[in-house]
Amino acid sequence: MHQLLDPRPDTTDSQRAVGNCYGAFYEQAMSGGGAEFLREYVDTSSTGGGGYSEAKAHKMMMVGCASKALAAAKPFTYPKGKHRGANILGRHNPIIPLALAQLVCVSQRTLSHIALAHGWTRIPIKDGSWGRPALPDWQRKELAEALRTTLDIIADTWEESGYRVPYEFGTVEAR
Repeated sequence: MHQLLDPRPDTTDSQRAVGNCYGAFYEQAMSGGGAEFLREYVDTSSTGGGGYSEAKAHKMMMVGCASKALAAAKPFTYPKGKHRGANILGRHNPIIPLALAQLVCVSQRTLSHIALAHGWTRIPIKDGSWGRPALPDWQRKELAEALRTTLDIIADTWEESGYRVPYEFGTVEAR
């Protein structure tokens, strides 16, 4: 299931719309389009090329604006904590907001996948053998908050820059 449609991270409708818009616009802006896109993007005559190229350029500017703000934001960290009992703690690498937005909104990765990839886990040891890495609830809550913060950064940046999320992205419901 797409993480933004999952009700567990407790995102608002507007945060969900921002995330879906960012993901869709990123894919559309970065899809290229080959020589046809380049021709229409450069075409500035009064008789043609304005519709597609302006829409594509607008999406690229929205993605660029959001990406710049996310790249400047502080990474999300979680303290590693102390070794307790028969567990091995993950590395707890910082998660960069831009990477979080790319993974969730564009690549449709879950928060569990992101936690595993960044070592926000603990590995239980039972009878000398390692178990499967697990994501503790408090770290899952921290990741969900990081996702909400990331979506708010995008929304605030777009608001300050005069961009609006199209209406159709706000009509997707989480169940």
